[in-house]
Amino acid sequence: MLQDRVNELKSGILDIEDGKVLVTGFIREEMLLRHLENGTQCFSSKGIYKNQNLVFHNIQNDALIIVRKDGIEISRHQFKPIHKELIQYKKWKDGDEKLFSVTYTIRKSTFSDHYHFLTETSSLLFENKVELDKYLLEKYKIGGIKFDFIAIDFEIASKELRSACSMGLVFVANNEIVDKKHIYIQPPGLEFDPEMVDVHGITLEDVKDAKKFDEIWMEIKDIFTDSNIFVAHNAQFDMSVLHACLTEYNLELPDFTYIDSIAISTRACRGENVGNSLKERTEFFGISIENHHDALSDALATAELVLHCVNLKNKKSLESYCRLHRSIAIKSFSELKPIKSFAKRRKFTKISVTEIAASTETFDENHILFGKNIVFTGELQTIERKTAMQKVADLGGVLKSGVSSKTHFLVVGKQDKSLVGEDGLSTKEEKAYELIEKGKEIKIITEHDFLKMID
Repeated sequence: MLQDRVNELKSGILDIEDGKVLVTGFIREEMLLRHLENGTQCFSSKGIYKNQNLVFHNIQNDALIIVRKDGIEISRHQFKPIHKELIQYKKWKDGDEKLFSVTYTIRKSTFSDHYHFLTETSSLLFENKVELDKYLLEKYKIGGIKFDFIAIDFEIASKELRSACSMGLVFVANNEIVDKKHIYIQPPGLEFDPEMVDVHGITLEDVKDAKKFDEIWMEIKDIFTDSNIFVAHNAQFDMSVLHACLTEYNLELPDFTYIDSIAISTRACRGENVGNSLKERTEFFGISIENHHDALSDALATAELVLHCVNLKNKKSLESYCRLHRSIAIKSFSELKPIKSFAKRRKFTKISVTEIAASTETFDENHILFGKNIVFTGELQTIERKTAMQKVADLGGVLKSGVSSKTHFLVVGKQDKSLVGEDGLSTKEEKAYELIEKGKEIKIITEHDFLKMID
């Protein structure tokens, strides 16, 4: 009787005491959480039942069930549907191979690695995705759940990329976050650089009892296959950390594809002059990062950033979003050219075009830059950006912050590949090349060419 009641709850609290269970029901999760937070009497039902052994994988979709014993919480249970499909399969019956069909639903536990497989005639609980996939292959000859993508983020203990001390993984299916993992990693030698600790706050105490990367890899390597796409913000860094950790323990390099969320989000904020950092991109789209430089928080923010961009373009998935924007690079981990160490980027002051005004009222109207729209990208090596911009203004040029179809010249300085990616192209350059392909007459020039123009 208690089991039946638990299975029909929209959400509820089970208080176990003296062999009895007080079941307090709520019409939805939010009401239960409000009751826990401030004691609001917003429950929909109460009943006392005889205690019995319970299973929780047959509870309602999204129902939150909290179990307490003698007033102390001992467990939480919740399953969210992440996949539903009608499939056909063959099996032998009465001496003949016949075709059957079945509709199945897969649900993921919010608080554990468990997966629930449900059909009209069966309800099975699996310890993890590997066990579920094995069952689906053996029973129905089909592959397992295909994630839209998996967001990944690393934090490192020192400037050595092999020193990963934390990893965040966020799993997305059907445009929803369905699972997430935060893993502490014991770095080789347990050496921490104070500068890195200042960034992420992870110390020796946090990871001294954690598993080393080679042990963790045995638990997670099955997701790093060509059937899954990984996304990271400034992917060159995170992929290089993964590569360094695998190399450190002489582990076989996997082959999977990955995409940089800088490139993904650039297509959704064209012409807005938004910085490339995760903080700048998420702030632009109104996405909050709960704890920046925490691996799980950053992976969550990356996943939410990508989902926002996909939804903004009214696409059903990241895959269809990338088909729309074919210039987004989908890269293979096996072809990665990893960076060797982490170098803190030099900071340079951003100069707004509104800060620059011509210091003269007379111009040479025959000068090549007169009346032309000029955009700068990258770090100039032989002249300060502000000085270069002032030169343009004094020659009658028009300074612009972003590339558009009206741009005449894009001046390219030195790019930081750890920020813009392996191809060394900034978002401004990428947009310029796209416009050039469409027939726009934009000239992309080097710092050397620019200096010759203003000399």
